[in-house]
Amino acid sequence: MIWRLLTIIQVIKNVYLKWLLFRAKVTYNSLPKVIGQPPSINNKGKMILGDNCRFRALRTSISLDTTNNSAVLLVGKNCFFNYGVNICATEHIEIGDNTRIADNVTIFDSDFHCVDQSQSQPKVAPVIIGKNVWIGANVIVLAGSHIGDHSVVAAGAIVSGKVDPKCLVAGNPAKKIKDLICDDNWIRS
Repeated sequence: MIWRLLTIIQVIKNVYLKWLLFRAKVTYNSLPKVIGQPPSINNKGKMILGDNCRFRALRTSISLDTTNNSAVLLVGKNCFFNYGVNICATEHIEIGDNTRIADNVTIFDSDFHCVDQSQSQPKVAPVIIGKNVWIGANVIVLAGSHIGDHSVVAAGAIVSGKVDPKCLVAGNPAKKIKDLICDDNWIRS
């Protein structure tokens, strides 16, 4: 009896998720797996979720946004997002296959406002996160950042530029701590 009830609840959750993704015009092949509440989605542009994406939002919701009709958010296959992740694309954000994003990570491709009088426009630049990247808790990834394949960004770091492939970065601003050793086809578990 309890298994039947759990199955019915899961079917209802999947129908709701399909409706949510349809309403937000999100493109996907396989339905993402959601533990807890589904992500909050504001899609005014183009949003594509790769196969086998997983969202875990037991404490705080996950927010995925594209702010205008030319904004693009591309998420590769087998990506994981923990609670409190906030991703906002005004131009282009790309997240590679098998990437893990820990709790309370913020990824923006815009400063959203000018820092001082000398700027006529806020900084807007694409963010590219490579494949098999692990982004630790409370990391901030700023406009124009590029994180190379197989890299690890330590908890609390602020990324504001280029992170080489296969390295560990930490700090504010994020600086290289050491090189990582792994094959190109290795997938983090």
